[in-house]
Amino acid sequence: MRHPGSAQLFHIGSDSVPTIAESYRRLIEHARSGSQLISVPRAAALSLMRMAYWIGASPLGPYHYRMIAENFVFDAARIKRTLGWTPTLTNSEMLIEAYDWYLHNYGRICRASAQSAHRSPAPQGIISLLRALS
Repeated sequence: MRHPGSAQLFHIGSDSVPTIAESYRRLIEHARSGSQLISVPRAAALSLMRMAYWIGASPLGPYHYRMIAENFVFDAARIKRTLGWTPTLTNSEMLIEAYDWYLHNYGRICRASAQSAHRSPAPQGIISLLRALS
């Protein structure tokens, strides 16, 4: 039995859930980037990501590569029912809004990072190589 005032866990998500590829296609189009998406076979991608992580060549760890390789959707039915909450943005719109916010705040973020010993970017390792090749 739940006691009044006790914490609850809610999954919060969009009602419009395109594939990750479609979300990034929309972001690339919004950003007017020349970036291209490519598909890599799941087994090969996971093997390469694991290897890159274990040799210290990638900041992406087990959580990231497991998440990237799986399909999942958060069921927001309970938060809608309990709190009357409804999503206002699609997943693609959220990604675009976050991108625009980052661009708008980039200078402030860099200044704040430079002043804190606890905020340093993760080594890019193999990601730098992938950027150079793309």
